[in-house]
Amino acid sequence: MAGEVSTERRQIAWIGQGVKIEGKIVSNQDIRIDGHVSGSIEVGQHELVLGPGAELKANVNARSVLIGGRIEGDVTSTERIQIQSTGALLGDVVAPRLIIQDGGMVRGKVDVAGTRQKGSPAVRAAAAPEAIGVGGE
Repeated sequence: MAGEVSTERRQIAWIGQGVKIEGKIVSNQDIRIDGHVSGSIEVGQHELVLGPGAELKANVNARSVLIGGRIEGDVTSTERIQIQSTGALLGDVVAPRLIIQDGGMVRGKVDVAGTRQKGSPAVRAAAAPEAIGVGGE
């Protein structure tokens, strides 16, 4: 049975460069995207990998996210988010670990504790000074 689990984890769904998807993607296995996706992506306890040419306008929920392309949307991870030198994330981040390589970019609110819920008083209080300082409101 342990062999079956490891074999399943090695299977990766792939969305190629020439593919454009609009809608919701739900996967019960790791997924690699090199194309364009608009909507939402839910891979639960699996990994999402975005190639350097990938473009997402989607909210993402995954165990682990490796970003080599561009995401416009919020990303929630239960394990880690890694942004490569070619990667850009424009949206809010919630994860216990965030790794940004030299050249990688994040624009949005970052919660690296990963345990607080969005909209909780602690998150709003922590975000308020940043919003005032950045937006000049």
